[in-house]
Amino acid sequence: GFKEWQGPAILIFNNERFKESDFESLMQIRVCEKQNDNIEIGNID
Repeated sequence: GFKEWQGPAILIFNNERFKESDFESLMQIRVCEKQNDNIEIGNID
């Protein structure tokens, strides 16, 4: 059945256009290019 579909997963919600740099950041989950950008972190418009 579905056993091959079970395992680690991530759900992403973003109300902005997903950029190539966002995808690259996900591939390097421990690296955050926004960590020093006070405008981007926790910015809710």
